[in-house]
Amino acid sequence: SLAPAAIRIEVRDDGLPFDPGQLRKQEKSTTIENSAIGGWGLQIVHKYMDHIDYRREGSYNLLTLTKNIPVAGNARNSVKN
Repeated sequence: SLAPAAIRIEVRDDGLPFDPGQLRKQEKSTTIENSAIGGWGLQIVHKYMDHIDYRREGSYNLLTLTKNIPVAGNARNSVKN
């Protein structure tokens, strides 16, 4: 959905309970050859989303991702690095 100055994405599945907020940060490798395969998707989500909310409702995982959109003249909503 599109909210004022933000984009919100909601993902729902009936998989095993999994809270991405409990993710352990992976070690950065100095070279691509030494990097582990897989497991970087949630790292990317955490880096670029401004808010991540997880909840379990019944047998469903509900994940809400929010990205603030900068509004001209509003420094509070500027994109984070």
